[in-house]
Amino acid sequence: MMGSAHAPSASEAEPYSIFTPRHRKILTVLLGLASFASPLTANIYLPLLPLLQDQYHATAQAINLTITLYVVVQAVIPIFFAPTADQYGRRLVSLASLLVYTVGSIGLAINDAAGRRYPALLLLRALQAFGSSACATTIWGVTSDVCIPIERGAMIGPVLSISNLGVVLGPVVGGLVGWRTGHATWIFASMAIFSAATVVSVTPQDHALERHGRHPVAGLGWAVRYRAHPAVVLVLQAFAGFVKSLLFTFSNTLLIDVHPDRPSTAAAAASLTRSGLSGVGLAILQPLADSKGWAGLFTLLALLVGVSQGVVHLESPLISSIPPLQSHKIQTTFAQ
Repeated sequence: MMGSAHAPSASEAEPYSIFTPRHRKILTVLLGLASFASPLTANIYLPLLPLLQDQYHATAQAINLTITLYVVVQAVIPIFFAPTADQYGRRLVSLASLLVYTVGSIGLAINDAAGRRYPALLLLRALQAFGSSACATTIWGVTSDVCIPIERGAMIGPVLSISNLGVVLGPVVGGLVGWRTGHATWIFASMAIFSAATVVSVTPQDHALERHGRHPVAGLGWAVRYRAHPAVVLVLQAFAGFVKSLLFTFSNTLLIDVHPDRPSTAAAAASLTRSGLSGVGLAILQPLADSKGWAGLFTLLALLVGVSQGVVHLESPLISSIPPLQSHKIQTTFAQ
Protein backbone atom coordinates (compact mmCIF):
# COMPACT_ATOMS: atom_id res chain seq x y z
CA MET A 1 0.00 0.00 0.00
CA MET A 2 1.21 3.46 -0.92
CA GLY A 3 2.41 5.54 2.03
CA SER A 4 2.69 2.63 4.43
CA ALA A 5 5.91 2.38 6.44
CA HIS A 6 7.96 -0.77 6.48
CA ALA A 7 7.84 -2.33 9.91
CA PRO A 8 11.20 -3.88 10.79
CA SER A 9 11.22 -7.48 11.93
CA ALA A 10 12.45 -8.45 15.36
CA SER A 11 15.84 -9.47 13.92
CA GLU A 12 16.18 -6.13 12.08
CA ALA A 13 15.28 -4.07 15.15
CA GLU A 14 17.74 -5.86 17.41
CA PRO A 15 21.15 -4.11 17.54
CA TYR A 16 24.09 -6.22 16.45
CA SER A 17 27.76 -5.71 15.59
CA ILE A 18 29.51 -6.62 12.34
CA PHE A 19 32.72 -7.29 14.32
CA THR A 20 33.57 -10.84 15.35
CA PRO A 21 34.76 -11.64 18.90
CA ARG A 22 38.29 -12.11 17.52
CA HIS A 23 38.28 -8.63 15.95
CA ARG A 24 37.04 -7.11 19.20
CA LYS A 25 39.82 -8.83 21.18
CA ILE A 26 42.46 -7.39 18.82
CA LEU A 27 40.91 -3.93 19.11
CA THR A 28 40.82 -4.28 22.90
CA VAL A 29 44.58 -4.83 23.01
CA LEU A 30 45.28 -1.97 20.58
CA LEU A 31 43.00 0.41 22.47
CA GLY A 32 44.64 -0.58 25.74
CA LEU A 33 48.09 0.18 24.35
CA ALA A 34 46.95 3.52 22.92
CA SER A 35 45.26 4.60 26.15
CA PHE A 36 48.27 3.43 28.20
CA ALA A 37 50.26 6.48 27.08
CA SER A 38 48.26 9.07 29.03
CA PRO A 39 48.48 7.62 32.58
CA LEU A 40 52.05 6.42 31.96
CA THR A 41 53.19 9.89 30.90
CA ALA A 42 51.50 11.57 33.84
CA ASN A 43 52.78 9.18 36.53
CA ILE A 44 56.28 8.31 35.31
CA TYR A 45 57.10 12.02 35.60
CA LEU A 46 56.25 12.42 39.30
CA PRO A 47 59.35 10.77 40.86
CA LEU A 48 61.52 12.95 38.60
CA LEU A 49 60.35 16.27 40.07
CA PRO A 50 63.22 16.80 42.58
CA LEU A 51 65.75 15.69 39.94
CA LEU A 52 64.32 18.07 37.33
CA GLN A 53 64.23 20.93 39.83
CA ASP A 54 67.94 20.50 40.49
CA GLN A 55 69.12 19.87 36.92
CA TYR A 56 66.98 22.57 35.28
CA HIS A 57 67.83 25.09 38.03
CA ALA A 58 64.13 25.78 38.60
CA THR A 59 61.97 26.28 41.66
CA ALA A 60 59.51 23.67 42.88
CA GLN A 61 56.66 25.92 41.76
CA ALA A 62 58.15 26.17 38.24
CA ILE A 63 58.44 22.39 37.93
CA ASN A 64 54.90 21.98 39.29
CA LEU A 65 53.79 24.32 36.51
CA THR A 66 54.78 21.64 33.98
CA ILE A 67 52.22 19.34 35.65
CA THR A 68 49.52 22.02 35.70
CA LEU A 69 50.07 22.81 32.02
CA TYR A 70 49.96 19.09 31.20
CA VAL A 71 46.57 18.74 32.92
CA VAL A 72 45.15 21.87 31.27
CA VAL A 73 46.17 20.71 27.78
CA GLN A 74 44.71 17.27 28.48
CA ALA A 75 41.44 18.96 29.42
CA VAL A 76 41.13 21.26 26.41
CA ILE A 77 42.53 19.37 23.41
CA PRO A 78 39.97 16.51 23.32
CA ILE A 79 37.24 19.07 22.72
CA PHE A 80 38.81 19.69 19.30
CA PHE A 81 39.92 16.13 18.55
CA ALA A 82 36.71 14.33 19.51
CA PRO A 83 34.29 15.93 16.98
CA THR A 84 36.87 15.24 14.26
CA ALA A 85 37.06 11.60 15.33
CA ASP A 86 33.26 11.30 15.35
CA GLN A 87 33.02 12.77 11.84
CA TYR A 88 36.12 11.55 9.98
CA GLY A 89 37.19 8.42 11.84
CA ARG A 90 38.94 7.33 15.02
CA ARG A 91 41.95 5.69 13.38
CA LEU A 92 43.17 8.84 11.66
CA VAL A 93 42.88 10.92 14.83
CA SER A 94 44.52 8.21 16.95
CA LEU A 95 47.51 7.88 14.61
CA ALA A 96 47.95 11.65 14.33
CA SER A 97 47.84 12.14 18.10
CA LEU A 98 50.32 9.29 18.72
CA LEU A 99 52.72 10.84 16.20
CA VAL A 100 52.48 14.18 18.04
CA TYR A 101 53.16 12.37 21.31
CA THR A 102 56.21 10.67 19.78
CA VAL A 103 57.63 13.99 18.56
CA GLY A 104 57.12 15.54 22.00
CA SER A 105 58.85 12.62 23.73
CA ILE A 106 61.84 12.72 21.34
CA GLY A 107 62.12 16.47 21.91
CA LEU A 108 62.13 16.00 25.68
CA ALA A 109 64.87 13.36 25.45
CA ILE A 110 67.04 15.61 23.25
CA ASN A 111 66.47 18.61 25.49
CA ASP A 112 67.37 16.65 28.62
CA ALA A 113 70.51 15.21 27.03
CA ALA A 114 71.74 18.40 25.38
CA GLY A 115 70.56 21.70 26.77
CA ARG A 116 68.12 21.20 29.69
CA ARG A 117 66.23 24.39 28.95
CA TYR A 118 63.20 24.92 31.16
CA PRO A 119 61.01 26.65 28.50
CA ALA A 120 61.57 23.66 26.20
CA LEU A 121 60.63 21.27 29.02
CA LEU A 122 57.41 23.19 29.61
CA LEU A 123 56.37 23.35 25.95
CA LEU A 124 57.33 19.77 25.09
CA ARG A 125 55.40 18.42 28.08
CA ALA A 126 52.40 20.31 26.70
CA LEU A 127 53.03 18.64 23.33
CA GLN A 128 53.06 15.25 25.05
CA ALA A 129 49.73 16.04 26.68
CA PHE A 130 48.38 17.17 23.31
CA GLY A 131 49.22 13.80 21.78
CA SER A 132 48.19 11.50 24.61
CA SER A 133 44.86 13.21 25.37
CA ALA A 134 43.12 12.25 22.12
CA CYS A 135 43.62 8.50 22.54
CA ALA A 136 42.17 8.66 26.04
CA THR A 137 38.84 9.87 24.59
CA THR A 138 38.69 8.05 21.24
CA ILE A 139 38.67 4.67 23.02
CA TRP A 140 35.10 5.41 24.08
CA GLY A 141 34.12 6.18 20.51
CA VAL A 142 35.66 2.98 19.17
CA THR A 143 33.92 0.95 21.88
CA SER A 144 30.61 2.51 20.89
CA ASP A 145 31.35 1.73 17.22
CA VAL A 146 32.13 -1.96 17.54
CA CYS A 147 29.97 -3.15 20.46
CA ILE A 148 26.27 -3.18 21.14
CA PRO A 149 25.42 -1.54 24.50
CA ILE A 150 25.19 -4.78 26.47
CA GLU A 151 28.72 -5.80 25.39
CA ARG A 152 30.53 -2.49 25.91
CA GLY A 153 31.44 -3.11 29.54
CA ALA A 154 33.17 -6.37 28.58
CA MET A 155 35.40 -4.48 26.15
CA ILE A 156 36.05 -1.25 28.05
CA GLY A 157 36.95 -3.13 31.28
CA PRO A 158 40.10 -4.81 29.88
CA VAL A 159 41.04 -1.60 28.04
CA LEU A 160 40.96 0.40 31.26
CA SER A 161 42.83 -2.38 33.08
CA ILE A 162 45.69 -2.03 30.59
CA SER A 163 45.46 1.75 30.85
CA ASN A 164 45.62 1.64 34.67
CA LEU A 165 48.89 -0.26 34.49
CA GLY A 166 50.39 3.12 33.59
CA VAL A 167 49.31 4.44 36.98
CA VAL A 168 50.96 1.48 38.70
CA LEU A 169 54.13 1.12 36.64
CA GLY A 170 54.79 4.81 35.93
CA PRO A 171 56.10 5.88 39.38
CA VAL A 172 58.08 2.64 39.79
CA VAL A 173 59.82 2.91 36.42
CA GLY A 174 60.33 6.67 36.72
CA GLY A 175 61.83 6.40 40.19
CA LEU A 176 64.03 3.42 39.38
CA VAL A 177 65.46 4.78 36.11
CA GLY A 178 65.89 8.28 37.53
CA TRP A 179 67.71 6.89 40.57
CA ARG A 180 69.95 4.57 38.54
CA THR A 181 70.89 7.01 35.76
CA GLY A 182 70.69 10.36 37.54
CA HIS A 183 68.77 11.97 34.69
CA ALA A 184 65.46 11.76 32.81
CA THR A 185 66.75 11.23 29.26
CA TRP A 186 66.00 7.50 29.13
CA ILE A 187 62.55 8.07 30.61
CA PHE A 188 61.59 10.42 27.78
CA ALA A 189 63.28 8.19 25.18
CA SER A 190 61.33 5.14 26.39
CA MET A 191 58.08 7.07 25.97
CA ALA A 192 59.02 7.82 22.36
CA ILE A 193 59.89 4.16 21.68
CA PHE A 194 56.62 2.96 23.21
CA SER A 195 54.58 5.45 21.21
CA ALA A 196 56.32 4.62 17.94
CA ALA A 197 55.71 0.91 18.54
CA THR A 198 52.03 1.62 19.18
CA VAL A 199 51.78 3.58 15.91
CA VAL A 200 53.23 0.59 14.04
CA SER A 201 50.74 -1.73 15.76
CA VAL A 202 47.71 0.41 14.98
CA THR A 203 48.64 1.17 11.37
CA PRO A 204 48.20 -2.41 10.04
CA GLN A 205 45.11 -3.30 10.98
CA ASP A 206 21.27 -0.58 34.57
CA HIS A 207 24.53 1.60 35.43
CA ALA A 208 24.45 2.05 39.20
CA LEU A 209 27.16 4.15 40.87
CA GLU A 210 28.42 2.84 44.20
CA ARG A 211 28.05 5.25 47.09
CA HIS A 212 31.00 4.17 49.21
CA GLY A 213 33.87 6.15 47.68
CA ARG A 214 33.98 8.84 50.35
CA HIS A 215 34.96 6.53 53.23
CA PRO A 216 38.46 5.41 52.07
CA VAL A 217 39.23 8.98 50.97
CA ALA A 218 38.61 10.40 54.43
CA GLY A 219 40.32 7.45 56.12
CA LEU A 220 43.43 7.96 54.01
CA GLY A 221 43.81 11.55 55.23
CA TRP A 222 43.42 10.63 58.89
CA ALA A 223 45.85 7.74 58.54
CA VAL A 224 48.46 10.15 57.20
CA ARG A 225 47.63 12.65 59.94
CA TYR A 226 48.26 10.16 62.75
CA ARG A 227 51.19 8.48 60.97
CA ALA A 228 49.57 5.06 60.77
CA HIS A 229 51.56 2.05 59.64
CA PRO A 230 52.43 2.30 55.90
CA ALA A 231 50.40 -0.85 55.25
CA VAL A 232 47.25 0.93 56.46
CA VAL A 233 47.88 3.87 54.15
CA LEU A 234 48.59 1.58 51.18
CA VAL A 235 45.44 -0.49 51.74
CA LEU A 236 43.25 2.63 52.02
CA GLN A 237 44.88 4.13 48.94
CA ALA A 238 44.35 0.91 46.98
CA PHE A 239 40.68 0.77 47.99
CA ALA A 240 40.17 4.43 47.11
CA GLY A 241 41.78 3.79 43.71
CA PHE A 242 39.55 0.77 43.16
CA VAL A 243 36.38 2.76 43.85
CA LYS A 244 37.62 5.59 41.64
CA SER A 245 38.21 3.21 38.75
CA LEU A 246 34.79 1.63 39.31
CA LEU A 247 33.01 4.98 39.20
CA PHE A 248 35.03 6.12 36.20
CA THR A 249 34.22 3.01 34.19
CA PHE A 250 30.52 3.00 35.02
CA SER A 251 30.00 6.70 34.39
CA ASN A 252 31.86 6.79 31.07
CA THR A 253 30.16 3.63 29.80
CA LEU A 254 26.84 5.25 30.66
CA LEU A 255 27.92 8.39 28.87
CA ILE A 256 28.49 6.68 25.53
CA ASP A 257 25.21 4.78 25.92
CA VAL A 258 23.37 8.09 26.34
CA HIS A 259 25.21 9.68 23.38
CA PRO A 260 25.71 6.83 20.87
CA ASP A 261 25.88 9.23 17.91
CA ARG A 262 28.76 11.32 19.34
CA PRO A 263 30.59 9.10 21.85
CA SER A 264 34.04 10.67 21.45
CA THR A 265 32.62 14.17 21.83
CA ALA A 266 30.75 13.14 24.98
CA ALA A 267 33.91 11.56 26.42
CA ALA A 268 35.87 14.73 25.57
CA ALA A 269 33.33 16.89 27.41
CA ALA A 270 33.68 14.65 30.45
CA SER A 271 37.47 14.82 30.14
CA LEU A 272 37.34 18.63 30.00
CA THR A 273 35.33 18.75 33.22
CA ARG A 274 37.44 16.13 34.98
CA SER A 275 40.81 17.54 33.96
CA GLY A 276 39.68 21.11 34.59
CA LEU A 277 38.72 20.22 38.15
CA SER A 278 42.03 18.36 38.51
CA GLY A 279 43.89 21.50 37.48
CA VAL A 280 42.00 23.55 40.06
CA GLY A 281 42.73 20.88 42.66
CA LEU A 282 46.46 20.97 41.92
CA ALA A 283 46.48 24.75 42.26
CA ILE A 284 44.80 24.77 45.68
CA LEU A 285 46.15 21.50 47.06
CA GLN A 286 49.16 22.81 48.94
CA PRO A 287 47.45 25.93 50.39
CA LEU A 288 44.56 23.77 51.65
CA ALA A 289 46.94 21.19 53.12
CA ASP A 290 48.86 23.96 54.89
CA SER A 291 45.71 25.50 56.37
CA LYS A 292 43.54 22.44 57.08
CA GLY A 293 46.11 19.68 57.40
CA TRP A 294 46.00 16.43 55.45
CA ALA A 295 43.17 15.01 57.55
CA GLY A 296 41.01 18.08 57.00
CA LEU A 297 41.86 18.16 53.28
CA PHE A 298 40.90 14.53 52.68
CA THR A 299 37.75 14.92 54.77
CA LEU A 300 36.76 17.83 52.52
CA LEU A 301 37.43 15.69 49.45
CA ALA A 302 35.27 12.92 50.92
CA LEU A 303 32.41 15.38 51.44
CA LEU A 304 32.70 16.53 47.82
CA VAL A 305 32.57 12.90 46.64
CA GLY A 306 29.51 12.29 48.78
CA VAL A 307 27.71 15.37 47.43
CA SER A 308 28.47 14.45 43.80
CA GLN A 309 27.22 10.90 44.32
CA GLY A 310 24.07 12.27 45.94
CA VAL A 311 23.43 14.37 42.85
CA VAL A 312 23.84 11.30 40.64
CA HIS A 313 21.41 9.39 42.86
CA LEU A 314 18.82 12.15 42.47
CA GLU A 315 19.28 12.04 38.68
CA SER A 316 19.05 8.24 38.44
CA PRO A 317 15.29 8.20 37.61
CA LEU A 318 16.02 10.42 34.61
CA ILE A 319 18.92 8.20 33.52
CA SER A 320 16.85 5.02 33.78
CA SER A 321 14.13 6.56 31.60
CA ILE A 322 16.47 6.82 28.58
CA PRO A 323 15.19 4.48 25.84
CA PRO A 324 17.50 1.74 24.50
CA LEU A 325 19.56 2.26 21.37
CA GLN A 326 17.42 1.70 18.28
CA SER A 327 20.07 1.35 15.60
CA HIS A 328 19.88 -1.83 13.50
CA LYS A 329 23.62 -2.26 12.93
CA ILE A 330 26.67 -0.99 14.74
CA GLN A 331 28.91 0.78 12.23
CA THR A 332 32.48 1.83 12.77
CA THR A 333 34.53 4.86 11.94
CA PHE A 334 37.76 3.39 13.35
CA ALA A 335 38.86 1.94 10.02
CA GLN A 336 38.44 5.21 8.19
